[in-house]
Amino acid sequence: MERHLPFERGVNFRDFGGYDTADGNRVKWRKLFRCGALNKLTDGDLARIGDLQLAAVCDFRGPGECAEEPSRLPESLQPHVHQLAIEPGGEWTAEKDIIGLLAGHHTAAELSRRVTHIYKAIAIDFAPTYARMFARIRDAAGRPILIHCRGGKDRTGVGAALILSALGVPEDTILNDYMLSTQSVPLNLWLGGLLDHAQSQHPLPRPRAEMLAEIMGIWGVSPDWLHTAFRAMHEHAGSIDSFLRDSVGVSAKDRENLYRWYLER
Repeated sequence: MERHLPFERGVNFRDFGGYDTADGNRVKWRKLFRCGALNKLTDGDLARIGDLQLAAVCDFRGPGECAEEPSRLPESLQPHVHQLAIEPGGEWTAEKDIIGLLAGHHTAAELSRRVTHIYKAIAIDFAPTYARMFARIRDAAGRPILIHCRGGKDRTGVGAALILSALGVPEDTILNDYMLSTQSVPLNLWLGGLLDHAQSQHPLPRPRAEMLAEIMGIWGVSPDWLHTAFRAMHEHAGSIDSFLRDSVGVSAKDRENLYRWYLER
């Protein structure tokens, strides 16, 4: 089944079902979706997202991001959109750091380390926000849900990792799903658009080829970043299962329901 969905202007829109669990079950397709910004959906995209029959949309962007790029969604879906802001470091954006890189204020290595720290903050500091995400999933009771942020890779990546972990999917499989963002043509086009916008707003030189590769890497995904989030969860709670239970509030009963709703058994 197609994992990357054919949205014309959807950013990094894909299904994160279909994965095998450690105990031999499989996550259902067409129940769990993830993506980036939804502000440029075409009329055809609106029809496509309507066909998904979503019970909930969890938006991890902050108020500033939502105001700058308001989502374009079918009217019938608006009551089911839940703002669950995750803003590690305040109104941090990769765009600001890239401007600093182009201006010579930072190195790529420094920015990569910054993103690593941000992933730890996303996982630990915003565990209560992910608890609210699971509450929306609980309310959906097995109906399809969508989680998203701006690029559909960092805050959304940790959210998807938590959901798949709760369903019993192994960490290496979760990492492979996370890295699929590197294969998203719409995401790469979106990233290029952000770079063009940054340069239009600031008198910055066009990056050399090697710097452009560094920029796209920082704006993309790295296995080290998700490993950092998993490691922080282990250190904080002793295990991912304990983190889900004690920090995110996913009870044994919740796990049973998730298995019943989202696994092929």
